[in-house]
Amino acid sequence: MQDLSSWPTKRLLGRLNALRRLVESPSQSDLEPSEIRRGAEIQFKSDPRWSNAYKDLKSILDKRENVRSGRADRLARIKEGRR
Repeated sequence: MQDLSSWPTKRLLGRLNALRRLVESPSQSDLEPSEIRRGAEIQFKSDPRWSNAYKDLKSILDKRENVRSGRADRLARIKEGRR
């Protein structure tokens, strides 16, 4: 897999959201046992690779600059007295 630190922030956030959306375990999934792919990509949070991927991703994002949302930026400008 490509080094995550070279990914743009938007792509990292997309991956973070995808990891967060995963189901906890196969027993909580709607998938049939035949549909569960062993050894492929991470499908469940119970997979030990999930916690490693999540920690790696969070450590990279923690080093990135936080950018305020458009609304937060506008509110900050109003509070500072400029529009």
